[in-house]
Amino acid sequence: MIRRRVLPPALIGALAPALVIAVTARADPAPALPRAPALPPPPTIEQFLEIRGQYGASIAPDGSRVAFLDRASGVPEVWVVPATGGSPAQLTSFGERVESISWSPYRAEHMIIERDLLGTERNQLFLLDPAGGSPVRLTTDDQVVSGFGSFSPDGKTIAYRSNQRNAAYFDVYLLDLTTGESRLLLEQNGTNAAGRFSPDGTKLLVTRTYGPDHNQLFVVDVATGAASALTAASPPARQSAAHWSADGKSIYLLTDRGRDVMTLARLDLAARELRFVRQDRMDAEALTISSDGRHLALVLNVDGLSELVLLDLLAGEAPELEPAPPLPVGVILGLDWTPGGERLAVTLSSSRSPGTVYVWDRVRRELTQVTAPFLGGVPPAVFVDPTVVRYPSFDGRTISGILYLPARAAGAPPPPCLVIAHGGATGQSRPGFSLLSQLFVTRGCAVFMPNVRGSSGFGREFRRLDDRERREDSVADLVGGVTWLAGRGEIDSTRVAIYGSSYGGYMVLAALTLYPERFAAGVDQVGIANFVTFLEQTAPYRRENREAEYGSLAADRKLLEQLSPIHRVDRIRAPLLVLHGANDPRVPVAEAEQIVAALQARGQPVEFLRLDDEGHGVAQQENRREVYGVVARFLATHLGLPPEPASEPAPAGAGAGRGEQ
Repeated sequence: MIRRRVLPPALIGALAPALVIAVTARADPAPALPRAPALPPPPTIEQFLEIRGQYGASIAPDGSRVAFLDRASGVPEVWVVPATGGSPAQLTSFGERVESISWSPYRAEHMIIERDLLGTERNQLFLLDPAGGSPVRLTTDDQVVSGFGSFSPDGKTIAYRSNQRNAAYFDVYLLDLTTGESRLLLEQNGTNAAGRFSPDGTKLLVTRTYGPDHNQLFVVDVATGAASALTAASPPARQSAAHWSADGKSIYLLTDRGRDVMTLARLDLAARELRFVRQDRMDAEALTISSDGRHLALVLNVDGLSELVLLDLLAGEAPELEPAPPLPVGVILGLDWTPGGERLAVTLSSSRSPGTVYVWDRVRRELTQVTAPFLGGVPPAVFVDPTVVRYPSFDGRTISGILYLPARAAGAPPPPCLVIAHGGATGQSRPGFSLLSQLFVTRGCAVFMPNVRGSSGFGREFRRLDDRERREDSVADLVGGVTWLAGRGEIDSTRVAIYGSSYGGYMVLAALTLYPERFAAGVDQVGIANFVTFLEQTAPYRRENREAEYGSLAADRKLLEQLSPIHRVDRIRAPLLVLHGANDPRVPVAEAEQIVAALQARGQPVEFLRLDDEGHGVAQQENRREVYGVVARFLATHLGLPPEPASEPAPAGAGAGRGEQ
């Protein structure tokens, strides 16, 4: 752990980047909101910080084992467990965060690993034999970003993206796993990502991204590198999760072309005609098809919850619905079929589980829980299920949010409130596990996470309502939710703090400058203070994509300056905690240094921690322990919460245990 303390250390901390809020029920805003039952004294912060789950599952081609990621050793590493359940074994010990794992559907001895380096996001690719041996590095330049795409049908080649030619652009490469040699397949000055090989291995799908709401799908000849567009460049639309049909004559994909929500569609390659397979009214967010092209798994976003749909594509034009596994209510984080679709690995998070891996045996119709989250001695009964609330914003548009309410005796005063602004900017508050929310609700604090305009999960129109000059309308949505809750007597309007990470950090600074009277404290983690310097200094390959969301330096500089909180810093009244990793390639640490220096110059209370071994978040467990604890104490001080209970070490092996299968 390496850090440089800039201000007094007593109240300095940092937070983990991915904070998602759980939702298990819908609620009309008219009735009284449910509250958590009375509970014994809460577990300590140290116990909460031992909580961890498993995620990123990839299943072996024969369906016998499942690989997954777990931070049991301090950072996310690769583990493997029998698909029927049992004791997991650790496969890697990099000491650096593993970002993803992909088990070859064609060769059991091949697994591709993406590994980060000190939070720089300059991911490198490694080949691992899960049966034994050390990872073999495939990409070798730590200054280059590499991203895995897919395996060829013969299992001998992988496709991947890399910015080794030019730091601002991603080209597509092929790498021979036998020789370790790579060759450039597609060179283009844009953001290209390798997709899947055709069933005969002669073609490769490639996605080119222009912005958060605009990309294009291409097919590339593997022999010649010739590329042909499969979807039009305009009007802007999104395409994702493209898979080949079994006969290689069409493509299944998710798209919002010509409609408001992402929907399952089929693209006929000969006619270049797009036909929607389903007419869902909610966003489809994930799609995967077994390697034989027959079995399809689709995930729908229903008020933040995941709904899994399975289809048999053998029927062709009219896919048949198959029975779906009886999964717990929550958010599906990942899916992976065996090549023939006999088994499906599912990773799921809920308000009571930080991440669990299941295997669905499609033939036997049996669901097996193969991993169990570690709860650090925290009793499962402590966790609280939140509620979806809806309220009118300043222009009459209905905004939804997720609300945790603590236990409260009849007649007791309203509790303080922590508002969590999601990142993105097109993120969404989801029903996955939120350590910060569960921690604070057990301390008698309400937690509110609004899905302001610009959030995903509510259609294309809603997601674009905060673009460019309408940026601050989303801040008005957030503050409108606080006002609405206070008006109902659900929270104490004088004790409201706001936390946000990345774009959520911008929301913190924007809220504190536009509505300074509303907040008692703020926590800005890796947030944007100045849109101009952010765009000038963010990683070159990210700039074009971000300009499509916020405005361009060339055409919109005046607007970017107007929207930047740094130019209204004199309006901040609340104490502020600023957290940033020195290696952050997305939001450079200079954004934190700017806001801290400006507040210091005005004598405004500010605390700052720069973590020299972290990037756009906190990956190292040693850092996380200090980070969460210090931030919790900072917010408790300014929200008037009771002192923390005495710490006790978590019992060895304490966890959730295996649930019913």
